[in-house]
Amino acid sequence: MDSTMYSISQFAQKAGVSIRTLRYYDKKGLLTPTHFNSSGFRQYTDSDLSRLQYIIGLKFLGFTLDEIQILLQTGPTQLPEMLAQQKAMMITKRNQLDAIIRTMEDTEAFVQANPHDMQSIIKVIQAIPMEPINESLQKHLTPAQADSMKELVKSSYSSEALDKVMEYQWSNEDLQRRKQDYAQFRKELHRLTSIAADPTSADAQKLAALLDFMNERFSGGDPSIKRGMKNTWTGFQSLPDEQKEPAYHIPEEEVAFLKKAMTLYYKNKSLNG
Repeated sequence: MDSTMYSISQFAQKAGVSIRTLRYYDKKGLLTPTHFNSSGFRQYTDSDLSRLQYIIGLKFLGFTLDEIQILLQTGPTQLPEMLAQQKAMMITKRNQLDAIIRTMEDTEAFVQANPHDMQSIIKVIQAIPMEPINESLQKHLTPAQADSMKELVKSSYSSEALDKVMEYQWSNEDLQRRKQDYAQFRKELHRLTSIAADPTSADAQKLAALLDFMNERFSGGDPSIKRGMKNTWTGFQSLPDEQKEPAYHIPEEEVAFLKKAMTLYYKNKSLNG
């Protein structure tokens, strides 16, 4: 057991972070102090420092706080695969930056040779590569996993439903909200399973309602898209582990709990509907 206790200010100084950061990590559930004193003030230990250093290291590698939260929940066994995904994403970004720099250099040379040809200059600038539409997918998947998921999605949706999905225009705000909702969903699912909660409990049914809300928002209530989502999930569960993206791989005990909670949720929904 850790014997040395640090106040939040002492711990912040020792770790080289701000007090505000520690409070934010506590609020996010990333780093909750080991102890609170009789006055309710946070008290940290050396074990907390090790956890914080792990978080800082993952942030340095480019992981978002939501991704770090999943890694903390799933444990170090998922780290090698997620590092491979992060590396693949960084290589993609580096290639994009290299392409943009080359285009900028070509543009510089063109401007120097044709300083008054503004229309041609504009056309050259417009040729600078933009980020690919599917970068949000590439961020989370290795190339092999991306190929597997593309084939899975293609086989799970009807051509009509797939066309509808591809027509969706997701803003950065939409994508960020989806990511936050999913992180909240996974965190609560892990918590309820870890305490052996009853799938019929109020908290479990709130979780089921959140998943239903997420599915409705993605599908827009379209039955053909819902069927594609269901087929994709079923197909994902049957993939070999090496082809599954760790952030979306749910442990068997959590899947079992979720099935029971969703069965009751949809039963009640149909009765009340």
